[in-house]
Amino acid sequence: MDKFREYKIVPDIIDDRPVEVLSVQWKRTRTKCYPGDTLTPTQVHTIPVIDWRARHECLHTIVFVHLGPVGEPVDEELHWLVFNVPGENMVKGQVHAEYLESGPGEGTGFHRYVYLVYRQESKIDPFSKFPYKPRRLDGRKPWNTREFAKKCNLGEPIAGNFYLAEFDESVPGFIQEITGSTGHFLDDSD
Repeated sequence: MDKFREYKIVPDIIDDRPVEVLSVQWKRTRTKCYPGDTLTPTQVHTIPVIDWRARHECLHTIVFVHLGPVGEPVDEELHWLVFNVPGENMVKGQVHAEYLESGPGEGTGFHRYVYLVYRQESKIDPFSKFPYKPRRLDGRKPWNTREFAKKCNLGEPIAGNFYLAEFDESVPGFIQEITGSTGHFLDDSD
């Protein structure tokens, strides 16, 4: 069975599985992601290197979202957003929402984390469409990937990948950094 359907990435946030599996890997931990892999927050702490078959004359948008626990209703949260990536050159893209690593709450089971790449029809002025927020949760939730793609005329993603992660010892430090508290940032009380 297709992992995107098995873990309800399709149809929860996109209508169909991307044609291409996005290469996602973390150099520091020598970790590579395959759709549906179980990875730890410690393994995926830094910004990954991502790669896809890009048309070099085109611009792309990279979206990384957290969907919440497996088996629960989708509660999307934006973890990374980069606009106007020429070809595959992420360094030249415009970071609109800085990268947030995985931070599933303790005792909440496995959570889904999804990377998607979209081909843009034209350059996007991200600062006029959405509020920019650095490494904070403000403005990142609620999020709706399908609505976002529609508003930006992105169509369906051309490449994608996802992993599952559950709480580990790195999560409390991450939560404290982005919230200023030691509580679980994924609680409904946020």
